[in-house]
Amino acid sequence: MNRRLLLILILALASRLLLMAQSPFELDSVLLMRGVEAFDPTAMRPHPPGYAGLVFLAKGLPLAPDTALRTLSALAVLPLLWGTWTLSEDTGSDPLLATLLVACNPVAWMLGLTANAYALPAAAALWFGIAALRLRQGADWRMAGWTGLLWGCATALRPSLSLFLLPLLIWASRRQLGWALLGAIPPVGVLLGLSALGSGGLLPYLEATWAQFAFIQQSHPPNWRLHQLHHLVVYAAQICGGGLLLLPWLKRPKQAGGFALWVLPALGFFALIHLAKAGYLLALLPPVAVVLSGAQAPKALKWAAPVLSAACFLLARPIDVELDPSPKAAFADKQWSQRVRGELSFWGSASLERVRQQERSNRAYVTLLQPLVIPGRTVLVGGDRWEPTLASELLSGVEVVDGQTELSAPPSGLRVLLLSWQGAPEFSEVTGPQGHGVWLRDLDAAQQELGEEPPSTAGN
Repeated sequence: MNRRLLLILILALASRLLLMAQSPFELDSVLLMRGVEAFDPTAMRPHPPGYAGLVFLAKGLPLAPDTALRTLSALAVLPLLWGTWTLSEDTGSDPLLATLLVACNPVAWMLGLTANAYALPAAAALWFGIAALRLRQGADWRMAGWTGLLWGCATALRPSLSLFLLPLLIWASRRQLGWALLGAIPPVGVLLGLSALGSGGLLPYLEATWAQFAFIQQSHPPNWRLHQLHHLVVYAAQICGGGLLLLPWLKRPKQAGGFALWVLPALGFFALIHLAKAGYLLALLPPVAVVLSGAQAPKALKWAAPVLSAACFLLARPIDVELDPSPKAAFADKQWSQRVRGELSFWGSASLERVRQQERSNRAYVTLLQPLVIPGRTVLVGGDRWEPTLASELLSGVEVVDGQTELSAPPSGLRVLLLSWQGAPEFSEVTGPQGHGVWLRDLDAAQQELGEEPPSTAGN
């Protein structure tokens, strides 16, 4: 192995392990952790399509669920960077620059610190892409089967990749497509088998997956097309990172058709749905970095590109939306200074400070909610509030359910705490010294006042 590559691998892994998050990051992290504890996509453990390959890899590690998932995210940087170096050599780009662009990219760095379903699938997608481009140059049925196997592995880790990478597989395989699909059967079979086993059957799993996709299609905010375009532009810029400096010097890469089929299908899909996180585009980062590294830019700019990427991750300071009211105001009501702050904060959403901000929020909500917990006799019902649900992983003596769960025949003395984003007559606001707050309804207290049994929480 090249000594420069080995040094980058060591430093990149060390940076992930030393800066690793110490508590859940966003709601999906919690759902993944619960999936490792008891896998059932129909019960949002995690949400469909379930990411069975990733969950069962984490189950196999002798670590706590959250630590296992974060460790997999951190380790994913090794095949991600090694693959970037290999792809650059194969296509005549600059291996050192491409690898540094990926290692220092703010999105890749942040997702290397947290529990998520993006980091390891992106590495699998990269090695599939390498195999596909090589297969296109001419290979036998064995290479086609190997390429199909890698496509299946990426699918098992993140099922949506099966759709985005399929055009590249078809283009690369040509007359060997049958062998490629045959090679994909084992990992895809494992994915479907584990998913069916955890969901009570294949049909319930597929129905839950379709329902989840339908929900995403229907949950668009007002003016969502403009909103979506805005998100996509920002996320694409985050994926390019400091490599944006190299755009004016871009040149056509070798096997340009393969790179186009690798990147454009996913971008086209994400342009049509409500995109929530930059992590969706992480699988596109290595090919984009390789193309950027082939730019005929001045040497100073080539060195500045990864440095700028690292600075965006290490120095960006996003707005704490929980404590700053300006991001919640309607766009038309904001002053220009607030709009600029909002855009800079959006750019900083992939940063070390964003990870630390979430950890501070988690601790604040533990401080708020733990005194309300009767150990062993408290149920926390999360609505659309992320932070309390995240903090629930750090609370002790409490069971956490989502707002659609029926609490049938609860035991006498059970305390049910309902959380809400906005106030209502039956809710009271609980605020901590740091400014974090939550609207809360204590159904145990309501039962004592009304002399009734605790009601079902479904729909709250």
